[in-house]
Amino acid sequence: MPFVNSTSEVQTSQVLSTFATEYQPRGLIGGRLLTRIPVAKTAGSYRTRNKSNMLRNDNVEIGDVGLPGLVQAGYSSASFACENYAAEAHIPVVFEEVADDSLNLRMDATREVKMRLAVAEESRIATIITTTSNYASGNYATLAGTDQWSDYANSDPFDDIRTYLLTIYASPDARKVGWCGVQVWQKLQDHPAIVERVKYVGSMGGAGSPAMVTQQAFAALFGLDDFLVSDLLTTSTNPGQTATYSYMWGKDFGVVAVEPSQSTMFLGFGARFVYQDVVISEVFDSRPGLNGVTMIKGAHSVDEVVAASDAGFVLKAAVA
Repeated sequence: MPFVNSTSEVQTSQVLSTFATEYQPRGLIGGRLLTRIPVAKTAGSYRTRNKSNMLRNDNVEIGDVGLPGLVQAGYSSASFACENYAAEAHIPVVFEEVADDSLNLRMDATREVKMRLAVAEESRIATIITTTSNYASGNYATLAGTDQWSDYANSDPFDDIRTYLLTIYASPDARKVGWCGVQVWQKLQDHPAIVERVKYVGSMGGAGSPAMVTQQAFAALFGLDDFLVSDLLTTSTNPGQTATYSYMWGKDFGVVAVEPSQSTMFLGFGARFVYQDVVISEVFDSRPGLNGVTMIKGAHSVDEVVAASDAGFVLKAAVA
């Protein structure tokens, strides 16, 4: 039931809420690097599994009247607390009056609101995944000088990645997902150490076919379940000033284990607890402008956490 007072009317728009959920701007990869876990309350606890007990190789042989050994999975507890995030866009009523279809204006406004929320969450996830203190000791490094992959003559990304993949400890069914920004990807696509290993696949099209280092071929090269590249540009410039843009995922490279289960007891690198997905509300306010405005508000409640610091690795400054 809508809330009504002297100046405004608020109602949830199911059509626009569904549209907002389905609309996924390009360049966003963060949501695919964390396990999504719906929760029924805004705060609570979750369990992180004891890896040594889960992966223990015990002698489970028993005699004719023997008793089976007790499986002691063991776990630790951690907490989550969903934060509320919201953004809104205004549509003057005079614009809607002359529009061919006012729903189009509201869908455009929904896109803007969803993008604002999505970029903000992407930034939070990128900060989590690119921060070395979120990883176990030995699961991160900063490349410099001739070790950076932009130095084609001296660096060896194949050996670097393969070495650090051995530092990841996760559940047997976790998906290993690689990620990087587009600046790193462009260097990897042309790096001799990578091209050399995929060139015969590229030449299968016949003589003269170029060696194509695709994301799928790169993932297969390292046994990854997926490989994600982000070209998302963002700006923090104040409105009215000339915008300056930067790539959100920078020049880092990494791999994280993504637990496929939505259980709150898992071994993936991180989790995204969702109390409420993006819900779109339409708010009419008669005060602004000539005849008021329709405000399109989007809001969601989420928390992003690191669950297992040794279930991933990050290489900072992978390229110059």
